[in-house]
Amino acid sequence: MQSRPAMAQDAAAIQAIQRQISDLQLQLKKLQSDAAKRDAELKQAQAEAAQARADAQAAQKAAMVPAAAAPAAGQMLPPGAIVMTQPANDKDAAGNPIQNPKKPNGKFTVGGVTVALGGFVDLTGYYRSRNESRGTSSSFSGIPFNGPTGQGDTSEFNMTAQNTRLSVRADASTGADSALTSYVEFDFNNGGGGANSVQSYSYTPRLRQAFVEYADSSWGTYALAGQAWSLATPFKRGLDPFQNFQPPTLDSSYLPGYEYLRVPLVRVVKTFGNANIGLEADAPQTVFGGSAPTLANASVVNGYTGNGGLNPATTYSINSLPDVIGKVALDTAFGHYEVYGVVRQFQDQTVYSLTGATNTVGGAATHSAVGGGAGASVFYPIMKYVDLQGTFLSGAGVGRYGAGGLPDVTYSSNGSPKPLHETMGEVGVIGHVLPVLDVYLFGGIDQIGRSFFGSSGGYGNPGANNAGCFNPNAGGSCAGNNYQLSGFTLGYNWTFLQGPYGKLQTGLQYSYVKREAYYGKGGEPTAIENMVFANVRYTPF
Repeated sequence: MQSRPAMAQDAAAIQAIQRQISDLQLQLKKLQSDAAKRDAELKQAQAEAAQARADAQAAQKAAMVPAAAAPAAGQMLPPGAIVMTQPANDKDAAGNPIQNPKKPNGKFTVGGVTVALGGFVDLTGYYRSRNESRGTSSSFSGIPFNGPTGQGDTSEFNMTAQNTRLSVRADASTGADSALTSYVEFDFNNGGGGANSVQSYSYTPRLRQAFVEYADSSWGTYALAGQAWSLATPFKRGLDPFQNFQPPTLDSSYLPGYEYLRVPLVRVVKTFGNANIGLEADAPQTVFGGSAPTLANASVVNGYTGNGGLNPATTYSINSLPDVIGKVALDTAFGHYEVYGVVRQFQDQTVYSLTGATNTVGGAATHSAVGGGAGASVFYPIMKYVDLQGTFLSGAGVGRYGAGGLPDVTYSSNGSPKPLHETMGEVGVIGHVLPVLDVYLFGGIDQIGRSFFGSSGGYGNPGANNAGCFNPNAGGSCAGNNYQLSGFTLGYNWTFLQGPYGKLQTGLQYSYVKREAYYGKGGEPTAIENMVFANVRYTPF
């Protein structure tokens, strides 16, 4: 009878234990559920982060290299892969450009087209020891001698905002491996008929570049049409139209010995591994120098004044064929190397006057000549600290390609064009002293041959009159046919503010240029020009 209470107590204890076990099981399930939920949230967050990284990488590649994958360090870009310019300090450890999230890029999308705004606002002040009466684009071949005017005896100082530049670029994919790129760029280095510097500096826009490019990376080919830097201009990588090299001078004419063209053209480029081969047809013009012959009942005509959209104050040469340029470029671990050749045609006319008692027109005869040359260039970056650069061009009738501004041809005794042999070149070094400071030093030379006839005809004739070149009061004329232009320039460009608002920089440049002419009656005139340029430039994008 006494065992029943004990059994009841045991049953009650067992039920209490079972309830505790049930409660613990419920708590365990809740903990497991909470843990599973946290795991799911963690996995979702990880997936979202991975997707965000992938989207950012894809956006970066699409922005920097349309229709092609971004290259690794030392790997060559395909022809259609155009890299947007980055500031010097926006580079990774290997020296490759990277996107800076703190720097605005001026991009927006319209339909399937990505539009990028570019350019800068610039104020440049300049001083020349001889008065060229020019803007920031110096005339090395026209540095005034001491006579026959007084320009060589006075200096000049001025300031201008004409270097201000605006640009618009548009990129659009046309397929898995193809893309279209268009680019328009202009500044204000143009003096229209109504422009002056008295009260309102009303200078007009000047077209620098305007072209469209179609690129197909599967074929390793691109075609370009429009106005752009020609193949005669040195490149830094491949034959990419956005990777040309210009010395970082404030003088818009750079320095004697540097060669380039920026003209209307049609170009095709094919890539073979690390090599690029390009062929181009450029809009032609011929620069004549020296004295034409005096012909009986005839005159020599080398061009006609512009009409219908051309400058009526300028003479345009007579050309029937384009300049043709071919270039091979090779990218290696030891720099970028190029060789190229150019073929040109030159024309002028002998126009006969009315002859005889019949008063009939004698007509005109067209004369032609062929010229051309060969050139080379190198761009060699030493890590991310120094860039070495050099160019060379030699040939007959290549004066148009030099920044020195020397002539292409002179005249033969019958009035036909005679190409002049010319050799030019320059070398330079750019030091990236700090991420925000570049310093540079360049030197160049441009030398031209002579061809003459009679007592004063042609170019470089020792019988030509140079008597007026030495003093404005000496009297006489100044033939002053150039023999050689040489000089050097040094300077720096410093970015002293940079952030989400863009960048603000300043620069300073000194140049020494010597102009030497061929001997003529009166002697060999020489002019030395010392120039100083300084600027402030704001680049918002």
